[in-house]
Order: sequence, then structure tokens, then C-alpha cells
Amino acid sequence: MRALWTIAAALLWSAIAGAAGIEDNLPRISTVPAQPGPGNPFTVLVRGQWPDGCPVQVDNVVRNGLDITIRVRRNTGQVCPAVVLPFEVVANPFLNGGSPAAGVYRVRFEVIGMDGGSGRLLAFELVPVGDAANPGARPESGYWAAEKGGDFDTSGDGIGFDFELQNRLLFIAANVYREDGKSGWYIASGPVTAGAMKGELLEARGGQPLFASHRAPSEIGPVGRLQAEFTSASTAVFWFSQPSGSGLLDPLKLMPISVNRFNYAYGARDAILAGEWMIAVEDRPARLVKFNRHRYGATNLIGVMDAGFRHELRCAIVQDKPETLPQRCEYFDNGVLIATLEDVGLQSLRGRAVVGNAAVVFSRVD
Repeated sequence: MRALWTIAAALLWSAIAGAAGIEDNLPRISTVPAQPGPGNPFTVLVRGQWPDGCPVQVDNVVRNGLDITIRVRRNTGQVCPAVVLPFEVVANPFLNGGSPAAGVYRVRFEVIGMDGGSGRLLAFELVPVGDAANPGARPESGYWAAEKGGDFDTSGDGIGFDFELQNRLLFIAANVYREDGKSGWYIASGPVTAGAMKGELLEARGGQPLFASHRAPSEIGPVGRLQAEFTSASTAVFWFSQPSGSGLLDPLKLMPISVNRFNYAYGARDAILAGEWMIAVEDRPARLVKFNRHRYGATNLIGVMDAGFRHELRCAIVQDKPETLPQRCEYFDNGVLIATLEDVGLQSLRGRAVVGNAAVVFSRVD
């Protein structure tokens, strides 16, 4: 526990003191306003250092759903002064209409004219868009693992993450292997805002073996950055980033990994929802309901009902993602749709009532 406290303290001090990180020499992406809200277009700012005196030219800004790509062009047909200068790019991804929806945007900053390809990635940033009515998913504490069949099938067995969420502050410890085959301990921490978390990725080395007296880690240092986007209480995409070199136009190494809450105790997917749940509707007394498995003819539905067939949870599943929890559930009382629950986890389900928009929370009772 002393080693864990040492690492946690190092993370906290880094956040308070603003210690230099390994990506500090890379372009930085921010937005105006700093915390965008749904329906209100935001502007993207990119600031950094350019390796010559020619001005940065914006080639195009592309918005596709929740993906935004800003591409700039480097002058290759003229002689530029050999001087490093600061630059600032201002981009409006909503210039041609539209407004941001609630969710987590993925913003990429690329330079073209380097390798003859579509673009070299220089910076990446998650931009959470939310407000009090759209607070984003709240990840559950526990053990998370790589998701088979996720949006990014870039990892499998042998990697896992320990989560601890307290007062919206998330601490993550990653159990992975370094490139030399030895195990590594990587940690990151940061507040969860509108379904996203950002933190410096630290590596701890030289700590205590299992069967030995205590010794604190001999080294705790930055190795990159971790950004996480949570699509529900039980699903997420982790974005690990790290500079590939020390040059101003060296590409950013970016590794996305789809992860989900590890289910080892609740059985097959159509049995996960069985058991006792405390149902709380905002400003109303909570009630305890015991659900039993219920079979549907449709293969994309799972659900549970109580013994009196009054209370029902009906959930949609994605068949080609066997380890993922339902993405959306509906709660019925005597056949009447009461609430839609879109933040689905192993321990809780959260959503809104279809009438009155009151908050609805299901909490598992083990």
C-alpha cells in the first residue's frame, strides 16, 4: 500500500504543480469555450512550435460524426527561414452548419506534404461535450479488460486495468507488458468530465517484489498520455499516446484500445440482469425488485421480469460483441414504458424517465 500511495501522491503532485510531461513539446489542442455544451458550436485552437519561418497553411477541416480532423500544409516549394516560430491555428468545424451533439469528439491535427500520404498525425485530443442534462457515462470501479470485437480490436488477453472512481476523480492502473517482455506498472489519473478522462501516463519501476520486504519504486516517470472516452458505465476506448521522436514534426504514436468491465461472476450475457435491483426514480421512493431471466424470440433482445410479470427490463444487444453488456435497456411497469437506460453497467443502470425526464437509477443488490 505504501508503493500505491507513493504513486498516487506523485500523480496528485504532478496535477497540482503542472510538472513537465513527455508530450509538452507537441502541438496542443484546446477549444473555445473550454467546456463545450450540446447545441453550441465550438472553435478548435491548435498551438505549438513550427520548425521554419514560413506560415502554417490550413488545408482543410473535416468533421465526420464525432471525428474532427484539421490538416495543415507545409510549404515545400519555397525557401523558409531556418528559425523555430510559435504558431496558432484556429478552426471552426461547424462553419458549414450543424451543431455539436452530446458526446466525446476525437480531434486530430495532421500535416500533409510530408510523406505523400493523407497526413502525418501531430496531435490528438478528446473533446467532451456535455452539460448538466448530458453528464456523460460514469465508469464503474473494478477490473476492466480488452474488449473482443470492440471498435478497436488492437489488444487481447494479457492486458487489464484496475479502476477506482471517487468523487468523479478516476485512478487507473494498467497491467501490461513492455516491449522487452517484462511486466510493467503504468498509472494515470484525472477527473471524469462529460464521459472523458485525460491524464499523464506514468511508469513505475523498481518496486517491491511479492515475496520480499517493502521497497518503494526507484523511479516514477512520464512515458506518454492516456485519454479515455466512456460510452457507458462498462465500455470505453483508451487512447495511449507518445512522441515518436524529439523533432517538431515527428509523428505522434497513438494506440486505441477498446475495453469493457470484466464480468466473471454474473454468468452469460442473458443472465447478467437477473437478481435483486433497487430502483430509484428522482423524487420518488425507491423500490426493491427481484428479476428473473426472460426469453424473447428476437435474438437481439435479452431481458428480465419479476415473478408477478409487472416489472420488466428489456435490453438490446450487439450479437457480434459477445463480451459487451447491453448498450440500451428499457424499463416497463405493467407494460408501460417508464424509462430508457443508456448507461449500462454490471452494478448500475442509469437513464431518464420518458415522461418528466426524471433521473432513474438501478442499483444491484448482491
